[in-house]
Amino acid sequence: MIIRFQPMGKVQEAYYGDNLMECIGKASIPLNAVCAGEGTCGKCRVKILTGDGGPLDPAEKKHLTEFEIRNNWRLACKVRIIEDITIEIP
Repeated sequence: MIIRFQPMGKVQEAYYGDNLMECIGKASIPLNAVCAGEGTCGKCRVKILTGDGGPLDPAEKKHLTEFEIRNNWRLACKVRIIEDITIEIP
């Protein structure tokens, strides 16, 4: 599967079920995540532009606003790769 990172235009290969935050690290893209992927800080926000990030995790429901959820914002530490995906990293 392919992950496309915007606005930098990088591309990273991934396997089904890989964690998005780990894939971002493999692509050498800096991402604020002070809780190291535990889902407790809510700082690793990314926007899914195309593709599906799977079901929302309870940590995402806690940290993301309804507006963010409706507009495809997710916590990278809680997204699993299930298909090709394009994300925006703010």
